[in-house]
Amino acid sequence: MKGVKRDKKDAVFSDLIRLRVNYTCENCGHCEGGKSQAIQCAHIISRKYKLVRYHPDNAFCLCASCHMNFTDHPLLFADFVREKQGSELPDIIREIAYSKRKIIKLEYEDMHKDYLKQLKAMSQKRSDGDMGRLEFEYPL
Repeated sequence: MKGVKRDKKDAVFSDLIRLRVNYTCENCGHCEGGKSQAIQCAHIISRKYKLVRYHPDNAFCLCASCHMNFTDHPLLFADFVREKQGSELPDIIREIAYSKRKIIKLEYEDMHKDYLKQLKAMSQKRSDGDMGRLEFEYPL
C-alpha cells in the first residue's frame, strides 16, 4: 500500500509539532532533546485529509515506540487523544476534515511561509531557554 507523499510543508509542520513540546513524547515522556527520527509527528486523522493535514490540533509528538503502539491499537490512541484534548476537539477536527472546502495551491504556499516564520520564532524561544509547551497558529 502506498503512503501519502511528504513534501516541504510536511517537514516544517513536523518540526513545529516536535518543537512545540521540545522533542518530548506526549505519551511516555521520552525526550531526545533535538531533532531525531525517534521523535515523530503523529496525526490523529490521516494526512490524506488535506484540510487537517497541517492543523496543530491534528497531531501529537510521539516517540517511535508509542507511535507504532498507537498505530497498532487505534482504540488506545482514541483514548489518549480524548484524554489530552477533551471530548469535543477531536470531533471538531473530524468535521473540518470531512468538510467540502478545498485548499488552493496559493493557500498552501502562504501557509508554508507562515509556518517557517513561526518555526523560526519557536526556535528562538527555545534558544532563549523557554522549555514549556509552545503553541503555533493554523493560518488557514
